[in-house]
Amino acid sequence: MSLYFEERMNEQKEDAPNDKIVFTFPWILRRADLGRHFITKPTSYVSRFITTGYKFGAMEWGLQLTSNYFCVDSGRNHPSEFVASNSICNVSYTLFSDDAMRFELYSSPTVTAPFTHIQETDANYSALKTPNEFMTKLKDAFQKEQFAKIVIFVELQIPSKYFLPPFGRKKCCIEYPANFENDFKFGFLKYIDYSIKCPDDSVPALKIVLNQSSKFMEKHFMESKESELTVEHGIDVVKPIIYFLHSSYFQMPKSYNLDYVDRLMEALGFFEPVHERSAILSIQESLCQNFAKEPLNFDSILRWIKTSIRYKFDDLFDMIFATIINKYYYKWIETFPTNARNNENMLFREIFNDSHGRYDQNFEFIDYAFINSLFTNVILQ
Repeated sequence: MSLYFEERMNEQKEDAPNDKIVFTFPWILRRADLGRHFITKPTSYVSRFITTGYKFGAMEWGLQLTSNYFCVDSGRNHPSEFVASNSICNVSYTLFSDDAMRFELYSSPTVTAPFTHIQETDANYSALKTPNEFMTKLKDAFQKEQFAKIVIFVELQIPSKYFLPPFGRKKCCIEYPANFENDFKFGFLKYIDYSIKCPDDSVPALKIVLNQSSKFMEKHFMESKESELTVEHGIDVVKPIIYFLHSSYFQMPKSYNLDYVDRLMEALGFFEPVHERSAILSIQESLCQNFAKEPLNFDSILRWIKTSIRYKFDDLFDMIFATIINKYYYKWIETFPTNARNNENMLFREIFNDSHGRYDQNFEFIDYAFINSLFTNVILQ
């Protein structure tokens, strides 16, 4: 196993079964860390958090050791239960009789911890959990005070799709069907009675549809009986919106930049679609896909952060911050040290404006995730 990050990533691409990314972590505990009541008190446990970071994803997992089992907790929304239920967790442990870990007392076989629903007196949750008998040797050695340290070896195999857009979720973007001009939802192209006039062209429309699908147009028709509306927005952003209002299909252009997104969101706010959320999800998904494909540097990432915050594209924001954790961490803390994360810093103010309070936890999570990254810990050891 290579200790170099890039080489290890390549090894994992070759070794990972069924396109899974493999993360490994040795959790080292002293006997005293388990506490005096580790065996006698049913609610006694030892826990810590780790993160798995790869490409555009960074997930937090909870490790928990009790006298009956070891588990990897899928809670706290990072990752979701859906991710955990599709992942594999292999666990083994070794007991050492001395603090220097030179003399091995016992080494367990490796077991696979299945996804299980755990019911306890004060909590119910789902986790990747080992069989109860797996801890028998640990319990015996603890009672007899035979070991000084325990090393729990954790291997997580996570499907790579959860680190790449659309992250295993149901597709949001509903693209135009083939030969959409002949699709009944686009019949308005043949039977128009209204026109949206842009500075550079016009878009055909049907009044009855606009009246039902756009809050702005509904109010406009109460005041105007004209057969066209003149707007200041360009045809390139108005056209997909008008098509969406008629068909519920929203398709982003094949090529665009973040300035286009600004103009598109401004136009979307102007028309106020009744089902605006559906269009925004499609826009965000397209942005996530473009972010994953686009050649990036740190300066361009800052521009992407600004866009994600301005329009509350939380999935895109999470992708960007995961990229920082996995690739640009040192540049990030050089640019935004702890004492510069405030509005006195012009760059900070330009990117985060007044929205920083909403993202405070993400600043903390970047530091936390990098420090507790499985790969980072393995390399450092």
